[in-house]
Amino acid sequence: MKKVLLILGALVFFCVPVYVYASPLTGADDDLDIFWKYEAIEYTDDTADAASAGGSGDVAFPFSGGGMVYFGHSTSKFEKIVFDVYSASSFTGSSLITFEYWNGADWSELTYTSNTSPFVSTGVNNITFTAPSDWASTDVNGTSAYYIRINGVSGCDTNCKGATLDQISVLLVAQIGVPEMSDIAYLVIFVFGVYYLVHKTRSQAFMQR
Repeated sequence: MKKVLLILGALVFFCVPVYVYASPLTGADDDLDIFWKYEAIEYTDDTADAASAGGSGDVAFPFSGGGMVYFGHSTSKFEKIVFDVYSASSFTGSSLITFEYWNGADWSELTYTSNTSPFVSTGVNNITFTAPSDWASTDVNGTSAYYIRINGVSGCDTNCKGATLDQISVLLVAQIGVPEMSDIAYLVIFVFGVYYLVHKTRSQAFMQR
C-alpha cells in the first residue's frame, strides 16, 4: 500500500496534465475558436482553414464591395492576432484598416499599439492591442465569442483585397484558470499520500518507544 501511494504521489509531479495547443503561430498561444467571413449578406465559417498550416493560402480576402471578417475566441479575450500571410494584397498605399470590438452595445473602433501591416507583406505579421475593459462577448451568426472584426468598408477593401492567409492565431489575455477535475484528483491523491506517510511514520515511532 505504501509503495502504491508513493507512486501515485509521484504522478502529481511527473504526470501533470499538459495542455497541448494546435501549433499556434510564433507570438501566439492558441488558435481561433471561430473565424467568420461575411460577404454578400452571407456568413462563411472558415475556422478550419484559419487554424490549419501548410503554406496553402486557404483563407482568402476578396472583399469586393465591402465585407467583414470576425476573429473569435469563445472563452477568453485576446491581445494579439497573428497572421501567416501566404500572398500579400496587391495594394501599395498607406490606408489603415479599422479593427472593431463589441463593447456590450455596439461595435467600437479598437485602438492597437502595433500593426505590422498584416495583409500587405508576406510572412508572419500581427496586430497587438490592450484588451478593452468593456469588451464583451456577443453572438455572431449563432455563435457567442469575444470577437474582433474588420469592417470591410474601413480600409480592408484596399488593404486586404487579394490577400491569402495560411493560418491565424491569437495570444490570449492571461487568466487565473479554474482547476480541472483531473488536477483536483491529483491533489487529493498527493495530500492523502502525505497524510498516510506521516501518520504511518508517527505510529511506528510510537510503537518503538
